[in-house]
Amino acid sequence: ASFPFGLAYGVAVSASGIDPVSGILASWTVMAGAAQLSMLALMSEGVPWGLVVLTGLVVNVRFALYSLALAPAFRAFPAGWRLALPYLMTDQAAALSLAYFAREADPLARRWYY
Repeated sequence: ASFPFGLAYGVAVSASGIDPVSGILASWTVMAGAAQLSMLALMSEGVPWGLVVLTGLVVNVRFALYSLALAPAFRAFPAGWRLALPYLMTDQAAALSLAYFAREADPLARRWYY
């Protein structure tokens, strides 16, 4: 799913008229597609950077909520996994994992499902 979105985002950056380096930097530093597109729309309209960054933070606050919900299950994972798996967090992964974790208590099964 990342490749088609990345392609669409790249086309949007090109069409927006903003500096391509800014689009690339946003792609590397903003890990959520909804935030990237929201920020891109604001950047292309010349909105001040502070508001652009604030918008990205507000859109991404949902990941803090996902983290709070998943934290009890992740505590049972080895440290390396606890550090690596959140990098793969998406809306879908969080929702499906929460439903699965409610049915499955085994930490190993939970880790591999996520």
